[in-house]
Amino acid sequence: MSSSLANSLHNGKYILQQLLGQGSLYTSYRAICVGFDQPVVIVKLNDSLKQQPDFMLLRKAFATEAKRIASCKHPHLIRLLELFLDNGILYLVMEYIPGQSLTNIVRTAGALTVPQALRYIRQAGSALSAMHQRSILHRNL
Repeated sequence: MSSSLANSLHNGKYILQQLLGQGSLYTSYRAICVGFDQPVVIVKLNDSLKQQPDFMLLRKAFATEAKRIASCKHPHLIRLLELFLDNGILYLVMEYIPGQSLTNIVRTAGALTVPQALRYIRQAGSALSAMHQRSILHRNL
């Protein structure tokens, strides 16, 4: 976990536990919602983006996109639970679904069978279709 991040966020409501991943725009963490003892995922814009002259526009776009995604309900989309500002950093909280990524499943077990692959393709396609109907573009497939 980044040493620049406190373990506790949003007045102690969330406790960061583990770095899940980091891309060019976002960093994600597994955390616990203390009041419910519930695991969640917390996403924030990467610290390196703070140096960009248009950082405030990026932060605003992040919030706008999160709100639009939260309005899109589908059984194969992760629910967004909360958006909050803590020490000038905007955080997005979403449900945590335990298990492996599809990438890890294929790496571990080998190629999917055709029926397995079709099942995943249908689920992802249905979710993407629901997003596209709301003019939302998924940026992390």
